[in-house]
Amino acid sequence: MAVRADDFILENSYPMQEDEFSIENKQYYYVNDQNNGSYPTGQVLLDLSSLTNSGKFLDWSQSFLAVPLVMTVNSSAGTLDAAVQNAFAASLKNGYHHLLNSMQVQISNNDCVQTQNYNNLKVNYELLESLTNDDIQNFGKVFSFYGVEDWKSFSYQPAASQFGLGECNNSIVPSSNTTNWSPVNGYLSYNNGCTTRRQRMEESTSFDPSNTTNASILNYTSSNYLNTVGKNYVSQSNNSTTVVYYIMAILPLSILHDLFRKLHITKNMYIKMTLNLNTQCYSNLTGISGQAFYSAISTVSQFQTLPCQLSPISTGTTSVTSQGLVLTAATGQSLQIALGIVAM
Repeated sequence: MAVRADDFILENSYPMQEDEFSIENKQYYYVNDQNNGSYPTGQVLLDLSSLTNSGKFLDWSQSFLAVPLVMTVNSSAGTLDAAVQNAFAASLKNGYHHLLNSMQVQISNNDCVQTQNYNNLKVNYELLESLTNDDIQNFGKVFSFYGVEDWKSFSYQPAASQFGLGECNNSIVPSSNTTNWSPVNGYLSYNNGCTTRRQRMEESTSFDPSNTTNASILNYTSSNYLNTVGKNYVSQSNNSTTVVYYIMAILPLSILHDLFRKLHITKNMYIKMTLNLNTQCYSNLTGISGQAFYSAISTVSQFQTLPCQLSPISTGTTSVTSQGLVLTAATGQSLQIALGIVAM
């Protein structure tokens, strides 16, 4: 294709267009809540006036909440063996968004998001509808969302049994074959029906610095090191009645409400948030004397939601019953699982 000489000269005379960026760097600002370490009802108050006065441009689509949690499993009788499998006694549900019951967002003293109970159900539906497998791998695991659990992960037990009681989706061990365990690494066998829960426990809440081989490789052999890097872990000891889980739950605001996805970059805008979380709750499970079965379950929760799961129990300290976990040497005792916010 021939090009006229004058056109070529004219094009070259134009100044070169270069992209200009007004953003020089990106920083994260952290604001503590106004509860002063007291969370009796699970309500969290956030006054973001310090961000308003910072004079910075804020991108709300990349903002998040960090909620420090402590989850405990307690035995009323007998002791809990510090075996590797007992680190898998409990976990949170699929996604940290189940911690949220409702929220209120005020912008310049105007209600933009009104309180609506069971907001976690709406968020969960939206995640299941919108996230692809790549999204779950790249983004979902940030807030412990591992995708869809298939029909094999749910069962219904009309009476007390080793599989649980009532509608159950907490089993993670597929058979009674003890070779399915990998005590050295602290990981459980593969279960097609409950893969998402097993992965959540392996990669997050059930990391035991005293039992897991990888702990020494990564130098995560001390709770102080784990707290420094913000890694979730479990703490247990021999002849103890309690297993404790330390969890830092990350909640991106963009998944809690589309306001934060659609809100443009702002400056000097005042926002106040009130969060009602499904925490400060517990559940008692009464065992049958001489058997590793639950005979009754009672739950106390501010918003009638328990965002955590307790694995089924079995007899002994080394054997594994079908879809059950070894939790304690004693049988017939009651167990309690509790979840609460801890002051930082």
